[in-house]
Amino acid sequence: MIINPFAGYEDEKKNILDPDIKETIKEFAQLDGIFVINEEGIIARAGAYIDVDTFGIELKGLGGRHRSCAAITKKTGSIAVVVSESGGLVRVIKDGKIVMKLP
Repeated sequence: MIINPFAGYEDEKKNILDPDIKETIKEFAQLDGIFVINEEGIIARAGAYIDVDTFGIELKGLGGRHRSCAAITKKTGSIAVVVSESGGLVRVIKDGKIVMKLP
């Protein structure tokens, strides 16, 4: 379990566009769990676990983290950004499908 490291801080201290927290975000992003970020770019949770049904999500050659993110985006209308452990390829997922790959 990871306790939310951003809990208790004011919203302006949790904005992903704030360069003062860039390194903090980078470090926590390497741990298990997800970041939940609202429309204003405020980190609502970090290190969170969301139990989601991945039935029907097909992403050939990708693991559970990618499938889970795809299922979350399909069910919630959100967008997920996933970094592969092997190679560090960044994938953007929307509506259960990969919409962008970044090296």
